[in-house]
Amino acid sequence: MTKVTKEMTTCRLPGRGRQWRASAIRAQPVQVLRVAILLSYCSILCNYKAIEMPSHQTYGGSWKFLTFIDLVIQAVFFGICVLTDLSSLLTRGSGNQEQERQLKKLISLRDWMLAVLAFPVGVFVVAVFWIIYAYDREMIYPKLLDNFIPGWLNHGMHTTVLPFILIEMRTSHHQYPSRSSGLTAICTFSVGYILWVCWVHHVTGMWVYPFLEHIGPGARIIFFGSTTILMNFLYLLGEVLNNYIWDTQRSVLQTNQPQVKVTFWTFHTTMSSTLMLPARTNPDFSSASSLSDPMNLGWPVPSRDSSQMVDPSEEQELKIGDAFSLRSTEVYKVNFLQNMCHEIDLTGKRNNNSSK
Repeated sequence: MTKVTKEMTTCRLPGRGRQWRASAIRAQPVQVLRVAILLSYCSILCNYKAIEMPSHQTYGGSWKFLTFIDLVIQAVFFGICVLTDLSSLLTRGSGNQEQERQLKKLISLRDWMLAVLAFPVGVFVVAVFWIIYAYDREMIYPKLLDNFIPGWLNHGMHTTVLPFILIEMRTSHHQYPSRSSGLTAICTFSVGYILWVCWVHHVTGMWVYPFLEHIGPGARIIFFGSTTILMNFLYLLGEVLNNYIWDTQRSVLQTNQPQVKVTFWTFHTTMSSTLMLPARTNPDFSSASSLSDPMNLGWPVPSRDSSQMVDPSEEQELKIGDAFSLRSTEVYKVNFLQNMCHEIDLTGKRNNNSSK
């Protein structure tokens, strides 16, 4: 019985520093996934450029197609993500202020690219392509292209873009720019591409996309205006989706945290009476300052040193760290309680055997 009491009074719950290290370890699969996505985009681009199609030999080459521009945007974006992860690993614990400042710039560039280019352009390409393809594929992707572009490459250009960007948005929190600057940037991109398409038509006498040949000038103006509005809508959709994902996760953590504390206080009261430990006063659960603060059961709990240098990438993804920290602490507590109950059962059996 003394051994059990000693283990309970000297048990140390994992501190915030350990929690952050655990979250960093759990983030490694996300970093590997980013590398895999980057390599897949590089493979798609290389295979696409290796195809000898007549349209690639005309004015503008592949750069007159929004699909190719989107592939370049996605590849550059995930390249910045991988570079940010690599810089974070190299900067961690170094204490170099200049490196941390450069890392913050990389993170800001990564977030800006996702908000303004990667998400709205990627979703636009996937949605518009498959809608027109379902209506009449000859208007956007003639059957003649099947002789040049294999099916897997077509899906790599027009399908996998959407799940890849949604995975990135779900696994990492991204700070959106101000709405005015973001909408200005996406409008600039949209108008710039429309002017580029019109210029290609002016030089070659042919429209980049076949369906533009079958509609009149007024319909083209309406179409170009509608695409610009749609791009702005997709930017707002990405902002709302990003906020919804991370605000929902934070609210779930805030809802679950008090329940965990009440459960462990009830267990501590029961264990104190069973093991004849001195009773403790009920802690004030309403005084909890944050989700990541360890529960006060009267045990010595290590805390994070306020002077400790925090990695900028950890600050940028604070919500992910808090989520993993809470989950790690809960698992530790459950395992500890199970071990204590098992020890009590063994002690009771020994006492019964000795009395017999």
